[in-house]
Amino acid sequence: MKHTRSLPVLSLAVVITLAATVQSHAASYAATRSSLDAIVGQRSGGAGAPTIGYYEDAAATSGVSTSLVGGTGSTGNRTGQDLIYRYTLPTLSIGETIESYTVFFQITAMRDHGGNDPELDVYLLNTADPTTPGDDSLFFRGNDDTSHDLVGSQLINPTSNASFDVIPNLDVTYTINSGAALATLQGFYGGDHIPDQVEASFRFNLDVGNATDGLGLNRYFVNDSVSTSGFEMTTIPEPSTALLGVFAVLLMLRRRR
Repeated sequence: MKHTRSLPVLSLAVVITLAATVQSHAASYAATRSSLDAIVGQRSGGAGAPTIGYYEDAAATSGVSTSLVGGTGSTGNRTGQDLIYRYTLPTLSIGETIESYTVFFQITAMRDHGGNDPELDVYLLNTADPTTPGDDSLFFRGNDDTSHDLVGSQLINPTSNASFDVIPNLDVTYTINSGAALATLQGFYGGDHIPDQVEASFRFNLDVGNATDGLGLNRYFVNDSVSTSGFEMTTIPEPSTALLGVFAVLLMLRRRR
């Protein structure tokens, strides 16, 4: 009489448990900051103030501050400035997809000159390359920036509107695990593990829009050290990857019957 081997119930349970474990396993990627840029979007007279435009690797190439967000200067010589942090997108492992990401930074001082409680916003820019020389089109000009995705906003209430408040190094962290800001970053990978563009760019700006009049002297200072700011991604295997693993093991067990 011919005997056949049946698939053990325990083995099947182990395979399914293993697949579920693989599916839930998350990997982390810390992106490398490639550049810290500045955009001067408004200027009112005055010799010596930076001209309007985009400054790539601003501190090194142009002497433009890479820690100041907002308006600065004196009467007749005022400028408005945003910052852009650019990070090199890593290649993921085959079969991984981005589940979430985190942006973190440190605020060291601020001034609410107009007493209107400005917030420091961080946007993920929906662009592959923001570095067109002299282009200030990415400068934040108001509350209705629908071209890019808001990552987070930080409100600080200073004790004085007339001078800078030096604060004890306020560390800010935003974690994105849903919504448009996540979908945009996932779209940078085009549906696989290899990025379709070199970098992801994050803009720091005041939510009230920068202005060169008296009320435009709201400003933040951020710590531009790489040790106090960063961009990290968390990935998980795509469902199809885990299922392929289950089918492969089941097929091997079937052939051994």
